[in-house]
Amino acid sequence: MCRFTSYSHKTIIVRYGRSWIQGLAFLLLILFGGIVQGQQKKPAVIADFSIPDTVCLGDPVVISNRSEGATTWLWNFCSGGVGKTPSGINFGNPLTLLKHPMYITMVKDLDDYYSFITNRTDGSIVRIHYGNNFLNPPSSVVKLGNFTYFNDSIYGIQVKNENGKWYGFVVNNSSLLRLDFGNSLLNMPSSTHLGPYGMYDRGQGLVIENDAGHWVGFCVSNYWNTLIRFDFINGLSDNPVVTSLGIVGGIFAPAQLALINDNGEWHMFVTNRSATISHIKFGTSLMNDSPDGINLGDVGFLEDNRGITMIDDCSRPHGFVVNHELSSNMLVRLNFEGGINGTVTGTSLGNIGDMLEPIAMSEIQRFHDTLYIYVVNYNNSTLTLLYFPACSLTDLPSSALENPPPVYYPAPGDYIITLTIDEGMPTQQVTCREVIVGDPVSVNLGNDRNVCTGNQFVLDAGTGYTSVQWNTGDTSHAITSDTAGKYWVDVTNQYHCTASDTIIITVIPSIISEIDTSLCTGQKYFAGGHWQSIPGIYRDTLSGTMGCDSIIITNLSFRDSIPRKLASDTMVCPWKQVTLEVVTPGATDYRWQDGSTGSVFTANEPGMFWVNITIAPCSRTDTIHLRTCSNLIFPNAFTPNGDGINDYFRSKGALPKNFLMMIYDRWGQLVFRSGNISIGWDGRFNNQPCPTGTYTYIVTYSDPENTGIERKMKGSFTLVR
Repeated sequence: MCRFTSYSHKTIIVRYGRSWIQGLAFLLLILFGGIVQGQQKKPAVIADFSIPDTVCLGDPVVISNRSEGATTWLWNFCSGGVGKTPSGINFGNPLTLLKHPMYITMVKDLDDYYSFITNRTDGSIVRIHYGNNFLNPPSSVVKLGNFTYFNDSIYGIQVKNENGKWYGFVVNNSSLLRLDFGNSLLNMPSSTHLGPYGMYDRGQGLVIENDAGHWVGFCVSNYWNTLIRFDFINGLSDNPVVTSLGIVGGIFAPAQLALINDNGEWHMFVTNRSATISHIKFGTSLMNDSPDGINLGDVGFLEDNRGITMIDDCSRPHGFVVNHELSSNMLVRLNFEGGINGTVTGTSLGNIGDMLEPIAMSEIQRFHDTLYIYVVNYNNSTLTLLYFPACSLTDLPSSALENPPPVYYPAPGDYIITLTIDEGMPTQQVTCREVIVGDPVSVNLGNDRNVCTGNQFVLDAGTGYTSVQWNTGDTSHAITSDTAGKYWVDVTNQYHCTASDTIIITVIPSIISEIDTSLCTGQKYFAGGHWQSIPGIYRDTLSGTMGCDSIIITNLSFRDSIPRKLASDTMVCPWKQVTLEVVTPGATDYRWQDGSTGSVFTANEPGMFWVNITIAPCSRTDTIHLRTCSNLIFPNAFTPNGDGINDYFRSKGALPKNFLMMIYDRWGQLVFRSGNISIGWDGRFNNQPCPTGTYTYIVTYSDPENTGIERKMKGSFTLVR
């Protein structure tokens, strides 16, 4: 036995049972990338197909099969997806053979489904056979024993198939045990003890993956907080090269780990009992000796988290964690916002499947259209199955054709199409793609319509589209125009569904009328929505043909005004005539209030007089009010000598009401009194002639134009004989 040991501060390589020549060959492989005998080639069988990311409801999903080397194909068009919330079943403790279970792995051998579980209490391994479906209750449960080696540190298990042979690997403290099942998992395996390895202690969470034909395994040292790699250079039947990669990604009190390949790059996620998760990045090869790592901390809802499982399902990373804490027994979904290297957050899904101190999770296995995860419950030694069932559509049967026909989905939604090639064979592979069936898009511009000249119109395609394209070149959801023609719009929604609509716009010309109107001064004309009295241009819009308005334009002017001819209102006394004259150049007609037609009118008494003057086509009426004169006129002397001339002293003027005249001599003697304006004083007193001299009169009367007002006049005159 020879041992090659590198005492690098980061890496220790230990080999057992190799000659120095084999060791040299191994070193040459490391240094020059040569091919060592027994190293496997990349499988020639590849499961792959392409579909559109999104389709519209009613459109076909056309599948292009790009698989290589397959002999059988099984297509499922409505598979379950880990993006949904799983259902759960607690199968209890089958045959009571579980004794504080620690780790579990699940595999498929032809048409049979198995899980292998490690027991901490007695250090044993239990094999459970489920028949042809993981949803079946266990059909057989067998304790394979502890192979005279295992103890209570049996903390990881994996079962893999290589070239038709099945191998199991179990981590126990600082050792690795290989189980050889031969060509059937129903066989009782033989065991080979590998190790112990000095670079780790309390190994946990074993994973083994095939990286481009090269088997590579990992576990963590719960004691040293280091990451350990197992390099199966010549295949699973050979002893591995064991390397300590040191403390990577801040792992602390690590438990289970999970590997995932995302777009050709390997990523590892490790649960730390410190309620954190570590992310370790290997890049394109699991043989990277210096992977990058980061402790993501508590991404949410972590509490003594131990079990973890990952899957790249339909080209998207998904992960689940279980909390061992008795108070929560919680299943936590890991959300990768922005992809595998994006922000990781946790979502609590609660306790599904009656978990009780769950401690580890199996791989996520997709069989046909359902995904499965097994969880071991340490507290009551039970087994919980989490499964993501297919959708409820029953009219989408599976297909075994190499090139399946186009698929038509009956309703919008997210659907998963899976392809399983070489099912039940060592070359079996499963891949899936997700397609979103979106609601169809519609657009409606309305019926063809008429638009009046000069009016703008708006065409609105509506909102909620990812793109809008008008024949005008516009890309907004609404456009404004005033031009007749055919308009169309193409719209696209988030699912790349398209729709179009067309509308024809007819522009109806407006009826425009222009009116010239000349008015006489003082007249008004309704234009511009109001009665107008000043010159100007006015515009009126009236409802007209086919809903369009008629436009009337009025040019409004006014003729020269006919000048005022009659004088202002005045008073006239009964004994005096008033001549009213209205001679107007250009006048074609005069019309007075009494029907006379001359340009001159003589008024003999007070009253209201008017004349209408016409200068065709205009006319004007002018009015004058001749009021009765309100002042009385008295002479300043009179000669009562009987000659018939000026023989009486009396007033001229209107005939007022309540007239009273009193005459006094120079000594204040009342010599005459009269209540009638027509009766004057004849110069006598007591029938005797009064002497020549000066006399005084006082007259009172009611104002004929102002009722209730009394007027008073006083004056003197001379009596002459």
